[in-house]
Amino acid sequence: MSDTIYLHYHYDYDNSVEILCKDAKCYQKRLDDKKKLEKYQDQVDRDLQLKENLILIDDYIQDPRIDNY
Repeated sequence: MSDTIYLHYHYDYDNSVEILCKDAKCYQKRLDDKKKLEKYQDQVDRDLQLKENLILIDDYIQDPRIDNY
């Protein structure tokens, strides 16, 4: 391990204070969790866009002004 210090904070909800932490493994876990969250949010965004597109397609198909057949 290098001489790098991995400073980050944890919030203690019981005492309403932030606690300074410098554990490298803990810091890496937080980075991994952040990456997972970003990946999940990207998937949610894609799903929402797909849903919006499907609604638009359905609206188009249901539009009585358009001869779909």
